Amino acid sequence: MENKQDYHVYDGIIENNNPMPGWWIWLFIGTVIFGGIYWIHYTFGGGESLMQEFQASMKDIQKMQASAPAPEVGEELLAMLGKDATALALGGKVYSEKCAMCHGVELQGLVGPSLVDKYWIHGKGTHKDIYTTVSQGVADKGMPAWGNTLQPDEIKAVVAYVFSKKGTNPPNPKAPQGEPVDN
Repeated sequence: MENKQDYHVYDGIIENNNPMPGWWIWLFIGTVIFGGIYWIHYTFGGGESLMQEFQASMKDIQKMQASAPAPEVGEELLAMLGKDATALALGGKVYSEKCAMCHGVELQGLVGPSLVDKYWIHGKGTHKDIYTTVSQGVADKGMPAWGNTLQPDEIKAVVAYVFSKKGTNPPNPKAPQGEPVDN
Protein backbone atom coordinates (compact mmCIF):
# COMPACT_ATOMS: atom_id res chain seq x y z
CA MET A 1 0.00 0.00 0.00
CA GLU A 2 1.19 3.42 -0.86
CA ASN A 3 1.95 5.82 2.01
CA LYS A 4 -0.12 8.97 1.51
CA GLN A 5 1.19 11.98 3.35
CA ASP A 6 -1.23 14.30 5.17
CA TYR A 7 1.21 17.14 4.82
CA HIS A 8 3.74 18.60 2.48
CA VAL A 9 6.82 20.69 2.99
CA TYR A 10 7.39 23.88 1.11
CA ASP A 11 10.42 26.05 1.69
CA GLY A 12 11.02 24.42 5.03
CA ILE A 13 7.48 24.99 6.21
CA ILE A 14 5.24 22.03 6.94
CA GLU A 15 1.68 22.48 5.71
CA ASN A 16 -0.89 20.03 6.98
CA ASN A 17 -3.46 18.83 4.49
CA ASN A 18 -6.58 19.19 6.67
CA PRO A 19 -9.92 19.34 4.86
CA MET A 20 -12.35 22.22 5.53
CA PRO A 21 -15.18 21.44 7.96
CA GLY A 22 -18.43 20.46 6.26
CA TRP A 23 -20.47 23.19 7.98
CA TRP A 24 -18.08 25.83 6.65
CA ILE A 25 -18.33 24.55 3.09
CA TRP A 26 -22.15 24.54 3.24
CA LEU A 27 -22.17 28.02 4.75
CA PHE A 28 -19.93 29.24 1.93
CA ILE A 29 -22.14 27.62 -0.72
CA GLY A 30 -25.24 29.13 0.94
CA THR A 31 -23.78 32.64 0.89
CA VAL A 32 -22.83 32.31 -2.79
CA ILE A 33 -26.38 31.15 -3.63
CA PHE A 34 -27.89 33.96 -1.51
CA GLY A 35 -25.62 36.50 -3.22
CA GLY A 36 -26.70 35.28 -6.65
CA ILE A 37 -30.40 35.47 -5.79
CA TYR A 38 -29.91 38.90 -4.20
CA TRP A 39 -28.12 40.18 -7.30
CA ILE A 40 -30.79 38.82 -9.66
CA HIS A 41 -33.60 40.28 -7.51
CA TYR A 42 -32.16 43.80 -7.30
CA THR A 43 -30.72 43.89 -10.82
CA PHE A 44 -33.48 42.28 -12.88
CA GLY A 45 -36.35 41.56 -10.47
CA GLY A 46 -37.41 45.12 -9.71
CA GLY A 47 -36.25 45.24 -6.10
CA GLU A 48 -36.02 48.73 -4.62
CA SER A 49 -32.59 50.30 -4.56
CA LEU A 50 -31.35 52.03 -1.42
CA MET A 51 -32.12 55.42 -2.97
CA GLN A 52 -35.69 54.35 -3.77
CA GLU A 53 -36.17 53.07 -0.21
CA PHE A 54 -34.77 56.33 1.15
CA GLN A 55 -37.07 58.44 -1.02
CA ALA A 56 -40.11 56.36 -0.02
CA SER A 57 -39.17 56.80 3.66
CA MET A 58 -38.74 60.54 3.21
CA LYS A 59 -42.18 60.80 1.58
CA ASP A 60 -43.68 58.94 4.55
CA ILE A 61 -41.94 61.29 6.98
CA GLN A 62 -43.13 64.36 5.07
CA LYS A 63 -46.71 63.05 5.08
CA MET A 64 -46.51 62.48 8.84
CA GLN A 65 -45.10 65.96 9.40
CA ALA A 66 -47.78 67.56 7.22
CA SER A 67 -50.58 65.73 9.02
CA ALA A 68 -49.18 66.35 12.50
CA PRO A 69 -50.92 69.18 14.29
CA ALA A 70 -48.81 72.27 14.83
CA PRO A 71 -47.82 72.63 18.46
CA GLU A 72 -50.16 75.05 20.18
CA VAL A 73 -48.42 78.08 21.57
CA GLY A 74 -50.73 79.69 24.06
CA GLU A 75 -50.73 82.58 26.47
CA GLU A 76 -50.21 80.30 29.48
CA LEU A 77 -47.07 78.65 28.08
CA LEU A 78 -45.54 81.96 27.04
CA ALA A 79 -46.44 83.57 30.38
CA MET A 80 -44.76 80.67 32.24
CA LEU A 81 -41.61 81.19 30.19
CA GLY A 82 -41.55 84.79 31.42
CA LYS A 83 -40.82 83.39 34.91
CA ASP A 84 -38.08 81.03 33.72
CA ALA A 85 -34.62 82.57 34.09
CA THR A 86 -33.10 80.23 31.50
CA ALA A 87 -35.74 81.14 28.91
CA LEU A 88 -35.31 84.86 29.63
CA ALA A 89 -31.53 84.55 29.27
CA LEU A 90 -31.94 82.77 25.93
CA GLY A 91 -34.51 85.34 24.85
CA GLY A 92 -32.17 88.20 25.77
CA LYS A 93 -29.32 86.60 23.83
CA VAL A 94 -31.44 86.01 20.73
CA TYR A 95 -32.98 89.49 21.02
CA SER A 96 -29.56 91.15 21.17
CA GLU A 97 -28.34 89.14 18.16
CA LYS A 98 -31.41 89.42 15.93
CA CYS A 99 -33.77 92.17 17.11
CA ALA A 100 -31.74 94.92 18.81
CA MET A 101 -30.54 96.40 15.51
CA CYS A 102 -34.12 97.49 14.67
CA HIS A 103 -35.84 97.73 18.06
CA GLY A 104 -32.92 99.02 20.14
CA VAL A 105 -30.81 97.44 22.83
CA GLU A 106 -33.30 98.42 25.52
CA LEU A 107 -36.36 97.75 23.30
CA GLN A 108 -36.87 101.52 22.97
CA GLY A 109 -37.37 101.41 19.18
CA LEU A 110 -35.08 102.51 16.38
CA VAL A 111 -36.17 101.56 12.86
CA GLY A 112 -38.81 99.29 14.36
CA PRO A 113 -41.31 100.42 16.99
CA SER A 114 -40.75 100.54 20.72
CA LEU A 115 -41.60 97.28 22.43
CA VAL A 116 -41.92 98.62 25.98
CA ASP A 117 -44.74 101.13 25.67
CA LYS A 118 -48.47 100.42 25.58
CA TYR A 119 -48.86 101.11 21.85
CA TRP A 120 -49.00 98.23 19.41
CA ILE A 121 -49.18 98.20 15.63
CA HIS A 122 -49.92 94.50 15.24
CA GLY A 123 -52.36 92.92 17.64
CA LYS A 124 -53.04 93.86 21.23
CA GLY A 125 -49.60 93.22 22.68
CA THR A 126 -50.47 89.80 24.07
CA HIS A 127 -47.96 86.97 24.19
CA LYS A 128 -49.72 85.28 21.29
CA ASP A 129 -49.73 88.47 19.17
CA ILE A 130 -46.02 89.01 19.77
CA TYR A 131 -45.33 85.35 18.97
CA THR A 132 -47.27 85.59 15.69
CA THR A 133 -45.50 88.81 14.68
CA VAL A 134 -42.05 87.39 15.45
CA SER A 135 -42.62 84.04 13.77
CA GLN A 136 -44.56 85.25 10.69
CA GLY A 137 -43.10 88.72 10.34
CA VAL A 138 -44.68 91.74 8.71
CA ALA A 139 -43.26 92.07 5.21
CA ASP A 140 -44.73 95.50 4.42
CA LYS A 141 -43.13 96.96 7.57
CA GLY A 142 -39.75 95.28 7.02
CA MET A 143 -40.12 92.80 9.89
CA PRO A 144 -38.64 89.46 8.80
CA ALA A 145 -40.38 86.19 9.49
CA TRP A 146 -38.10 84.62 12.10
CA GLY A 147 -40.12 81.38 12.14
CA ASN A 148 -37.98 80.02 9.30
CA THR A 149 -34.68 81.05 10.91
CA LEU A 150 -35.06 80.61 14.66
CA GLN A 151 -35.95 77.46 16.54
CA PRO A 152 -39.43 77.44 18.14
CA ASP A 153 -37.88 77.55 21.62
CA GLU A 154 -35.87 80.63 20.64
CA ILE A 155 -38.98 82.42 19.38
CA LYS A 156 -40.85 81.59 22.60
CA ALA A 157 -37.89 82.82 24.65
CA VAL A 158 -37.74 86.11 22.70
CA VAL A 159 -41.47 86.64 23.26
CA ALA A 160 -41.04 85.99 26.99
CA TYR A 161 -38.09 88.40 27.08
CA VAL A 162 -39.96 91.17 25.23
CA PHE A 163 -43.02 90.72 27.43
CA SER A 164 -40.87 90.85 30.57
CA LYS A 165 -39.59 94.29 29.53
CA LYS A 166 -43.02 95.85 28.92
CA GLY A 167 -43.56 99.01 30.93
CA THR A 168 -39.87 99.80 31.44
CA ASN A 169 -38.70 103.33 30.69
CA PRO A 170 -35.56 103.22 28.53
CA PRO A 171 -33.80 106.48 27.63
CA ASN A 172 -34.72 108.09 24.30
CA PRO A 173 -37.75 105.97 23.43
CA LYS A 174 -39.19 106.15 19.94
CA ALA A 175 -42.48 108.01 19.59
CA PRO A 176 -45.51 105.77 20.12
CA GLN A 177 -46.81 103.93 17.07
CA GLY A 178 -50.08 102.03 16.71
CA GLU A 179 -53.06 101.82 19.00
CA PRO A 180 -52.91 102.12 22.79
CA VAL A 181 -53.58 98.82 24.54
CA ASP A 182 -54.10 98.15 28.22
CA ASN A 183 -52.98 94.69 29.35
